[in-house]
Amino acid sequence: KSISKKSSDNKIFKYFKKIFKFKKTKKNKIILYKLSKISDKIIKYTKSAKNANKNKKIKILDVGVGNGKKTNIIQYLTDSQIYGADIKEWGHYNDKKKFNFPFEFITEKPYKIPYKSNMFDCVTLTLTLHHADNILDVINECKRLLNDNGIIVIIEHDIWNDYDNMIIDLQHKVYNVIFNEKEHGRGDYYNFMEWDMIFYKCGMEPIYADRIVDDISF
Repeated sequence: KSISKKSSDNKIFKYFKKIFKFKKTKKNKIILYKLSKISDKIIKYTKSAKNANKNKKIKILDVGVGNGKKTNIIQYLTDSQIYGADIKEWGHYNDKKKFNFPFEFITEKPYKIPYKSNMFDCVTLTLTLHHADNILDVINECKRLLNDNGIIVIIEHDIWNDYDNMIIDLQHKVYNVIFNEKEHGRGDYYNFMEWDMIFYKCGMEPIYADRIVDDISF
């Protein structure tokens, strides 16, 4: 009705914010299902790595921890040693003590994640790369942090046309308002074939790919 009456964007966003409520049980089950699929693959590809110590906990770095909830779920599902990193201008970082895992701020220019080289078995980037000013810098820095058999796990939008691009931009705009997030510029969106090519440029190869969701809301 607001749109048909040509109401202002601010009025429409105010309405979104007022009525936006997740059904917690359903939402949590969906998130747990998605993260369990990812966690299963992390265990498979890190534990099967050459010369891996099967009894040793894998070390995972989550780049772009946000509020830390997904990071804690991954830690629980993989029984891993987990670490976090993110930029200062993003997320809920007023008190670093809120995280129950080691956390470091990322410097952006030059792009640097302050952990030791070859420290991790796995780096996760969940809907993070498309926000980066220079995606290659981020991937190469994550690669520096990996051991020789390490893997990078990304979850990203699979964008094939301008319409998809526009929808994702609108989604980000709505989330900025609902969650009081700082507004960022448009992201760089790619399809899964383009993501493969970007990683090839950094000397990495794909070992597994899948859709997390593939339904009417995809």
